[in-house]
Order: sequence, then C-alpha cells, then structure tokens
Amino acid sequence: MFARFGAKLGMSGVQMGPADYLQALQRNTALADSEPAPWSEEAIAFGRKFGLGCFSVVIGAFSGGMVAVLVGKIVAGLTKAPSCEGLPTCNWYVYAGVGALVGAVTLPTLVLRRLGAR
Repeated sequence: MFARFGAKLGMSGVQMGPADYLQALQRNTALADSEPAPWSEEAIAFGRKFGLGCFSVVIGAFSGGMVAVLVGKIVAGLTKAPSCEGLPTCNWYVYAGVGALVGAVTLPTLVLRRLGAR
C-alpha cells in the first residue's frame, strides 16, 4: 500500500513504512491536496441520516412501548378490568407491541423530517 504512494512521491524503488509515508506527506503537501476525497458530502450526509434513523427506531420502539403500557394501565383502571399480580395490566404485551410499532415509525419520521428541514 505504501509503495504506491512512494511512487507518487518519486521514490519508486524505495520501501516505505507508515512513518516514512507521514514524513513524505509533511514534506509534500501538494500530494495530500491533490488526492480526491474518498467520500462525497452526499454520502456522508446519507450515512449520518441512516445512522440517526436506525438509532431513533430503537429509541422510538422502547419509548412507544412504555407509553402504551401506561395508557393500558389507565384504560384498565377506568374500565375496572381485573388485575394480574405484578403486572400493570393482564394484556400489557398487546399495548407494548402496538406502542412499539407506532414509536418505531413516528420517532424516526419526525427526527428525519426535522433534520431535512434545515
């Protein structure tokens, strides 16, 4: 890998190590400026949005599930539904599942829409 850069610096027969390469780059800053960037600005922006979207899906699923279980507890209290020992409601998993789906869709949508508005 470093031999290719040595050829660009006019040192075609010389084996270069990482330290030699760094020294050569410091001496010849024109080489560093002439190299094309490996990533475009659009690719970097897409990567950031993709990472933020994936992170917000997980956060949205957990937060939506917790809020929905709270709603289920309120509904069970208002309808005087029978309670299960140690659980907020007997069918908490239904509320948690629906809330997780809603949160996993809405939070990334809101975050990415707000990010795209800039």
